[in-house]
Amino acid sequence: MVRLSGWLGYGLMPLGAHKATLFGAAGSGGSMEATGGTITTSGDYKYHAFLSSGTFQVTANPSEMHVLVIAGGGGGGYDDGGGGGAGGVVYHASLTPSVASYSIVIGDGGAADDTWMGPGGEDGGDSTAFGMTADGGGGGATTIGKDGGSGGGARRLTNGDQTGGAATQGDSGGGTGYGNDGQSSNGTTGGGGAGAASSGRAGGAGKDFSATFGTTYGESGWFAGGGAGCGDTAASGGQGGGGDRTTSGNGLVNSGSGAGGGRTSNGSLGDGGSGIVIVRYTV
Repeated sequence: MVRLSGWLGYGLMPLGAHKATLFGAAGSGGSMEATGGTITTSGDYKYHAFLSSGTFQVTANPSEMHVLVIAGGGGGGYDDGGGGGAGGVVYHASLTPSVASYSIVIGDGGAADDTWMGPGGEDGGDSTAFGMTADGGGGGATTIGKDGGSGGGARRLTNGDQTGGAATQGDSGGGTGYGNDGQSSNGTTGGGGAGAASSGRAGGAGKDFSATFGTTYGESGWFAGGGAGCGDTAASGGQGGGGDRTTSGNGLVNSGSGAGGGRTSNGSLGDGGSGIVIVRYTV
């Protein structure tokens, strides 16, 4: 007679070592069940978009997720002011949660500076999720661009080059970070974007995440463009929602984009765009 105690079958397979093979890996009883944010399903994927702070709660069957964390963009500088830098971006392509609740914090966009020779646009607010932190974008300059997730643009003066803000965003919590500098120049410059530094008065380009997160949010799936610097002619914010040098230079809401810099004559400066967190997993 074969003894079965501690073994399965005919003494050939230790139960503890092979139970995943026998009964399926943990969590394989169905797709992940979770709540929080604005929830949509498209094809094989479910998306949770957090447009404001909230809680992501996993209630059953945790599985691998793609997570995008974007901070608020920087505000525009005043009187030929620099463009605001985009909020920092952190992307994690393979994060597996536990059955637990996770706090999601969405950073606000930085306010414009509307005072003569003031402190420059405000920095954007940080966004945090799943142990990752995206740094708020640097404010656009009244003199020197501010450091931030992507750096704010410089303001022109008559006595030589002015310094754009440096990018501070690095990798965080296992995710890959994206941010770029605001350009330094003897003229006003745009803010850096998640995909590129600013070039002249144009804001730096953001990053395209449409292949993973679709086109519902950001600028058709692009996020975190730098704001344009002010000047005598029009200039464009970076793709992803960066504020233009127009009559309204706000960064796109929930894109993490920087604001356009402004002038005393037309008040075109704007506020930075608020951040966003998006989660995607298979259903």
